[in-house]
Amino acid sequence: MQKSREMRDELPEDFYIPMSLDTPNVTALSPFLVPQTHLGSPGIFKAMAAFMFLLVVLGVPINALTVVCTAKYKKLRSHLNYILVNLAVANLLVVCVGSTTAFYSFSQMYFALGPLACKIEGFAATLGGMVSLWSLAMVAMVPGVSPVSPVPRDGVPVVTGGD
Repeated sequence: MQKSREMRDELPEDFYIPMSLDTPNVTALSPFLVPQTHLGSPGIFKAMAAFMFLLVVLGVPINALTVVCTAKYKKLRSHLNYILVNLAVANLLVVCVGSTTAFYSFSQMYFALGPLACKIEGFAATLGGMVSLWSLAMVAMVPGVSPVSPVPRDGVPVVTGGD
């Protein structure tokens, strides 16, 4: 208890903590044990849960359709579309692990799945996010790196010399 008071005295004056540090039982505010209504009203948690549900409902079919269509139609199998498939698979990982977990947590108003699930969700969502960002970076670079124009003129691909 004395240690938390010392730590409180070391914080800058404009540092915001949404709870009193003089709480006798810190586990009473644990995000794994009790609803976190001190962080927001139940209405905010329900609104965030609804938003996460919307992301899951829209994200899974769109990204799955991208993967299925690329696998089904050979004309869609190009280097650029493979990068887009990589992006879709990464987004599926984020939606299936991250958004569904967030939906459940927001609906319960605390992380009811426990600390291990929190770590797994954090790792999976971060991994999917990093893969998505690298995929987007590659998509942005492809037009400048590709020596052949994607649109052929008179049936012959146009070779560009760069800029």
